Amino acid sequence: MLHKNIRRMLSESLIAVLKSGKLPVELYPYQKETIEAVIRWLLDLKASKRSYISQATGLGKTVEFATLVQAAWNLRVLVVVPTKAIVEQTVLRLEEFTEGSLAYASSISNITRDGEVIARHWKSKVHDVVVATDETFKSSFATIKRELDPHLIICDE
Repeated sequence: MLHKNIRRMLSESLIAVLKSGKLPVELYPYQKETIEAVIRWLLDLKASKRSYISQATGLGKTVEFATLVQAAWNLRVLVVVPTKAIVEQTVLRLEEFTEGSLAYASSISNITRDGEVIARHWKSKVHDVVVATDETFKSSFATIKRELDPHLIICDE
């Protein structure tokens, strides 16, 4: 899929998500402003292929990128987190925002909520959203590219 088509699809989906009000949480005004800035960036085809959002710890960046994941329902998404400890926390948060299949690339056990498995190890199977650590991303980038071929990569910190 062409980069400009991915940008267009994601911007249209983000606009629809914000208008629908069907997020599992209510966004704070600054979070909504951040998402609106991302939409403007996506719509500017002359803008760089990468965007960076800098906010202090505890302001809800995970909710912001989970909103992007929700809007990316027709795209394959890779979310890269700093450590193994954050993988489960991120998957649990993303599960609230997506109806697609979730997986992770880490050495932890299946991730469950209320006894139900909500994410399994990726093992090179096709999933809509995969959460990986920085270390896994660096060491397995070629495999991730070949087998997942993400349309959108979100790096958390």
